[in-house]
Amino acid sequence: MAPEPTSLARRKEKEVSDRELTMRVAGRSFRARQTSVAAGDGVTSQNPLASLHKHYAPLGYMLPWEVLDYVELLAQYNPDYSQAVDNIRTLANSGHELFVDGKSRESKRIKTMLEEKARDIQEPHGGIDGLIDKLLKQAAVYGAMCGEWVVDEDITTIIDFVDVNPKDIRFFWEEEHWAPYQRVKSEQAREAEKRGQKTRNGNCIKLNEVTFRYYAFDAAPNSPYGTPPFIAALANIAIQRDMLHNMSQIVKKVGLLGIIDLMVKALPRVPGETTEAYESRAGSYLDEYVTVIENMVKDGGIVHFDDTEVKTYALAGNAAGATNIFKQNEELIFSGLKSMPSVQGRSYSTTETYAGVAYDIIIRNTVKYQRACKRMIENGYWLCVALAGENPEGLRITFNSNKTLQRMQDAQAEAVEIKNAAMLWLAGLLDQQGFAQRLGFSTPKKEIAEPPPELIGAAKTSDDKPEPDSDGGQSPRDSGSESN
Repeated sequence: MAPEPTSLARRKEKEVSDRELTMRVAGRSFRARQTSVAAGDGVTSQNPLASLHKHYAPLGYMLPWEVLDYVELLAQYNPDYSQAVDNIRTLANSGHELFVDGKSRESKRIKTMLEEKARDIQEPHGGIDGLIDKLLKQAAVYGAMCGEWVVDEDITTIIDFVDVNPKDIRFFWEEEHWAPYQRVKSEQAREAEKRGQKTRNGNCIKLNEVTFRYYAFDAAPNSPYGTPPFIAALANIAIQRDMLHNMSQIVKKVGLLGIIDLMVKALPRVPGETTEAYESRAGSYLDEYVTVIENMVKDGGIVHFDDTEVKTYALAGNAAGATNIFKQNEELIFSGLKSMPSVQGRSYSTTETYAGVAYDIIIRNTVKYQRACKRMIENGYWLCVALAGENPEGLRITFNSNKTLQRMQDAQAEAVEIKNAAMLWLAGLLDQQGFAQRLGFSTPKKEIAEPPPELIGAAKTSDDKPEPDSDGGQSPRDSGSESN
């Protein structure tokens, strides 16, 4: 358990959250660093690491809350970012099974109760399956998933689940642990305080630590907050946005004719007209010409009087160079999204093997999100069971495995692994318990003394009789006797 920060203790009367305090301290540290840099402490072209630190330090030490707003928008509107988030959500929610351990009748009763509850919780969003979708999206966007189980007034059962936006969660150090608070409007905080809820900083309401859960991913050391998993892609997404804007302007101006150069006679100056007034009138005059010419180009031609000169300039080069630059930046975006071009719908002439490897990497990456969802749902189920007065031996959910792209090869490999483990069991190097654990099972379902012969291909049928020797007897080799 981390000790209470000394700086936070000195500022208790101001009730500063840990993240705000960290940002202030880091800000002073970084400003001091900038001062020393300005004085000349070695950040030169010969010291690229120091320059790299100067570039990334503000983001690393003082991750602003606005970053969470930014990734929230990207997850909705940016094509690559939203696809990466959707890949996590789609692949991680592979369906799940509920298991209740204990006496048969008791387990069946509890499982039936929880399955009915799973349909009622967030019923408009698809029950527990829909809730898992929402939690997975939270994790892929914000680097954390959180929410609160809602208990009825009589405290007898769970009636719903409220998913809280992770960007509104603030942690404060209280009683030797980080206590969760939710940032709300000041009016809401005042109303909550009237109901007896604890508030801090004027707009943070303390959450019930029994019913509220927050799971963080890739958290910094000693920090309770999660880190957005795709934050490394943000810089290149910003570059891509500028590139797309520039490309759209070029396409708009070039069209099919190339660059159009239209020369018109300058407007005569009106006597007594100021320079500012003349420039404004001339600019409006040219803007009118631009509008007319753009409309003419859309119709396929240009019509003008003989006092106007029109020229066109075709672009000498091609788009290959720009395409390569765009592609390289796009590949950096995919790296920041922890994805690969084939998974994002780009071919880039990749092989089927490469695509399979990319798919397997993403499947492995979804396991940590499934694990957090599992804990979140199990926590709610255990709370529901406890409120109902039940006490099963065990309760768990298990996500279904995603189908691989090489199902036949995987099945063949599994068969060989089973046979090899059975051979170790037969040789006395493993018992049945070790055999089960080697194959990924905790315990064998049925205890037997030795492996069945057919498991290792050693069984003989009645037709497999030893061949007689030339004297009509059994061969010494077949009978197991020694020959003299």
